[in-house]
Amino acid sequence: MGNEQMASLSNYFIGGTIGASLLVAAYIIIKFLKDLPAIQAGLKTLLIFFRWLGASTERAIIKNDIESKVNTFVARIGKDVINKNLIKYRIKLKWVVASEANKALIKNGDVVVRLNYDLDNRANLINSLSVYLDESLAPNFKFIADDDYWCSSKYVIMQEFSLNSGPAYFGYFSQNYLRPFMSASPTLKDVYDKMVKLNDNGVFYPVLLNEYESLGTLYFGRFVPPFVKRELENFLAFLFDIETVDEYLAAHGSKPPLDFNSQFIKVGVVLVASPEQESFEPHKQRVLICFKRGATRVYLTGWAERNIDGLRSITADLTATGDYAVIGKPCFFELKNDGHGGEGRRPKRNRGVCYAIKKLPAKVNRPH
Repeated sequence: MGNEQMASLSNYFIGGTIGASLLVAAYIIIKFLKDLPAIQAGLKTLLIFFRWLGASTERAIIKNDIESKVNTFVARIGKDVINKNLIKYRIKLKWVVASEANKALIKNGDVVVRLNYDLDNRANLINSLSVYLDESLAPNFKFIADDDYWCSSKYVIMQEFSLNSGPAYFGYFSQNYLRPFMSASPTLKDVYDKMVKLNDNGVFYPVLLNEYESLGTLYFGRFVPPFVKRELENFLAFLFDIETVDEYLAAHGSKPPLDFNSQFIKVGVVLVASPEQESFEPHKQRVLICFKRGATRVYLTGWAERNIDGLRSITADLTATGDYAVIGKPCFFELKNDGHGGEGRRPKRNRGVCYAIKKLPAKVNRPH
C-alpha cells in the first residue's frame, strides 16, 4: 500500500472519529436540553438544602451562645443569693414558629424557652432572658407581688445582664423593655430606681429578694392580704434609706433605723463601713441589739478587705457562742457604678460580702 493510500486511510479515520464525536456531543446537548427542567429543579433543591444547612448551623451557634451567656450570668447570681431557690434553673433554648414563641416550661431541671428566631441577635438574647426569668425568678415572690415589684426586680436583673453584654444590648433592652415599663406609671420608676440602688450596693440579691421570696413562701397558693404588699413596699423603703444614709441624715437629722420589725419580715441590717476605735465590737453589739428587738435574721454586710476581715471576725465570735448560726454561705459581690450611668465596675478593693445570721432556739437543760 502506497503512502498516498495510507494518508487517505488515516484521514478517513480521523474524519470518522471527529464526526462520531460531533454526533455524540450533539446527542448530549440535545439530551441536556430535554432534561434541563429536571436539572434546574435538582440544582434548586440542592441550593435550598445548603441554605437550610447554613441557616440551621447559624441558629445552632446562636442558640449555644445564648445558653452559655445566660447560664454563666445565672451561675454568678447564684453566688450573690442566700436562698438558692431564687434562681436555680439553667436555660435551654428551642427555636419555634411565632405562634408558639415566648413561652417556657420547666423540664428535667431546665427552663426550656421557646423563642422565634430573629435576624437581630440582640432580640434573641434579651427576649430569651426575659422569658427565662418569667418562669424561673423567685416564683413565690412573684405569686404575692404586684407587677410593680416583681417586674422591677426582673428588669434590674435584665439591666445588669444587658450592660454586661455591651452597649448595643443595653440599647435594645432600654428601648423595648425599660422605657415602655417606666413610662407606664411614676410609681414604677420609683420602685425600679430604688432597686437599682440596692443592686449597686450589693444588697438586692442577698437581702431584698431573699426576704421577698421568704415572705412569698408563707402565702404561696393562698389568699394574699393587702398588708403583705404594703410590707414589700415598706421593706424596700427601709433598705433604700440605709443605702442612702447621707440623704436620709440630711432630711431627718438622724441616721435611719437598722432593724425592720413588721408582722412577717423581722430583720436587722448592720453595715460595716469602717472599724470604730480600731475595733469591730460596736458592730457586733448592734447585731445583738437587733436580735433583742425581735429580728429573726440579721444581715451583716461590708466591703473593702479590712472590713471583710472584721465581718468574718464578728460572725466567728457569734457562732462560737452556740446561740447563733450563719444561714447558707456568705454572699460576695462587687459594688457597681451608678445603674443608669455606665456599665463598668469599681476596683476590686470595693468587693463586699454579706452574711445572714439567725438566732438558734434556746437550749433547754434536761435532767439526766
